[in-house]
Amino acid sequence: MYKDSLGYKIWTIIYPVIIHYMALSVCSVLTADTGVLATALAGFVTLPIFLTLFYKDKKELNFTLKSDNIKPYDILFVIVAGIAACLGLNFLIALIQLNMPSNDYDAIAETIFSSHLVFQLIGVGIIAPITEELIFRGLIFNRLKRFIKTTPAIAVSALIFGIYHWNMTQGIYAFILGLILAFLYEKYGMIIVPVLFHITANITSLIVRQMNLKIDVMMLTISTILCLTVLIVILNLVNRKE
Repeated sequence: MYKDSLGYKIWTIIYPVIIHYMALSVCSVLTADTGVLATALAGFVTLPIFLTLFYKDKKELNFTLKSDNIKPYDILFVIVAGIAACLGLNFLIALIQLNMPSNDYDAIAETIFSSHLVFQLIGVGIIAPITEELIFRGLIFNRLKRFIKTTPAIAVSALIFGIYHWNMTQGIYAFILGLILAFLYEKYGMIIVPVLFHITANITSLIVRQMNLKIDVMMLTISTILCLTVLIVILNLVNRKE
């Protein structure tokens, strides 16, 4: 049957990304903007599509794992982990960029952070994370698990997430974040968990950027180690969760 063909499987995985990319391209042209406004509008327009696909898959594949397996302390874990991941990975990137500046990343960051903070919080802080989680975890990751085992599915979905960010610096950050997000989704079985983590990470990034902190190399190194240690500890606790 054609549904067993490699071409069909690949198409099933990638067409949600194509839908979002086309919407983003059209919104960029219509708004003459390649940053927050276009991202927010594309997310707003495509959100009903991805929600429909997500609940359609949920009904057909019955992929919800442990929908009642979340407690108040889990919410706290997810929020703290989101903050720690954002700070730890961004600090690590900052350390790397001291010797390897990325013009592509700087240009994209300038486009994003030149908008008003309110638009940044709505577009990048809320709409984009919800949309991306529906695409990359809700659809792509769950569909990958139909064809391959869970661990490779986590890695492949994170790789696609990283590639979709189009430049090396953001791609590496998104890939690592994608691994964590898919792990959390697999562990809790609720799409709201990676959504909450993603929103927390994005808003933390926006706020820190607005603060324009000046940190010396020693403090940056210590902060990186501390944040990544907190993240690893929390993920280990989540992994041990029954």
